[in-house]
Amino acid sequence: MSETTINMTQPPPPPAAPRLLRRSSTDRIFGGVCGGLGRYWNVDPVVLRVVFGVSLLLGGFGLFAYLAMWLLVPDESAPPTARVSQSWGLRILGAGTAFIAAMIGLGLLFSDSIGGGGVLLGALLAGVVVWIVMSQRGGGSPAATPAAPAEPVGYAYGGDGGYTATTALPAPPVPPAPPRERSYLGLIGLFAAVAASGVAILLGGGATVVMAAALLALGVTMLVGGFYGRAKWLLVFAIPLLMLLAVVSQVERADLSAGQRVWEPTTAGETYSLTLGTVDVDFAQWQGAPVAGDEVTIDMGVGEVRVAAPRNWDVELVTTLDRADVRVDGDRARGRTVAGEQVVTIPASSGTADGTLRLNVDMQAGEVIVRTGAPAVGEPTPEASEKTTKQDKKEKAA
Repeated sequence: MSETTINMTQPPPPPAAPRLLRRSSTDRIFGGVCGGLGRYWNVDPVVLRVVFGVSLLLGGFGLFAYLAMWLLVPDESAPPTARVSQSWGLRILGAGTAFIAAMIGLGLLFSDSIGGGGVLLGALLAGVVVWIVMSQRGGGSPAATPAAPAEPVGYAYGGDGGYTATTALPAPPVPPAPPRERSYLGLIGLFAAVAASGVAILLGGGATVVMAAALLALGVTMLVGGFYGRAKWLLVFAIPLLMLLAVVSQVERADLSAGQRVWEPTTAGETYSLTLGTVDVDFAQWQGAPVAGDEVTIDMGVGEVRVAAPRNWDVELVTTLDRADVRVDGDRARGRTVAGEQVVTIPASSGTADGTLRLNVDMQAGEVIVRTGAPAVGEPTPEASEKTTKQDKKEKAA
């Protein structure tokens, strides 16, 4: 009688599939970048959304970094062999956007505008990276798919003996997960945001400070919620507030101004700026007569600049070429072109110039109107002349 060797061992489980960075199609608000990164790193996407949101205020670094990943990282429908987007157009745009983000990041890192020359920013980014890497040690990679039960083999499972093959009992049903306890963290964070904005108002903070205080409270709450509670619904308030804060901060940084202004320069080297409106420039308060090299600069966005030129001055008007229409006493003036600028020389209407002033007008669009024959600067008025004459007569009589 021959012996039959019965193989009772099971085949080894298949290797775990490699992790692929993909943009999420289910956990997404815009593009699915944070959802994909959260699944790849085993991190709550809310934490990543807060990080990207805060980075938007750092010169737009977070915006360009997010757009670069949105253009370069493929979505879930891409084949497993694709590491980046399969479209060359998206690759080129993504590479350019990533380059811009890198330049902004380097500028922030070595800039003195952020306390300590950007050292705090660099330490913060390094800490985030280290925390993400360390968090993967706790089982960040997806669990391997359990191996299917091996097919029954051998004599006892329907071999020559004619026995009926045994069947495995079905696995017991998985009990439903217990209901999660109610979390009040979101309400606490919302009240904290209102309180923070109220404190900022009491301290005299502007619109940017008030919104930043509220956004900071919401961000801290969502960061805590990523570990100990549930506060994802605060994104409904945080995202619009973040967008509004970005717009307001850029407007304040641009120092937008509009309206009608009257500027009276008194000395050389003064600079005036206006975004939109009308400006009247009067030199009646000027101290003495201009000397060689004296200049006044006007930075104008869109509008009209009206200049009253003293009759005893030569005015050298310098404007950006083809952006400003120059008119002298109602007639359109054309001067010479020097280094891409238009230079119009306006002689003294009295025929004798006590000095020459250079007036630089940097205008995006609009008109410069020059009116000659304004009162001579330093020349006494008729009232002052009469008063001086009477004083001289009194002194002679005495």
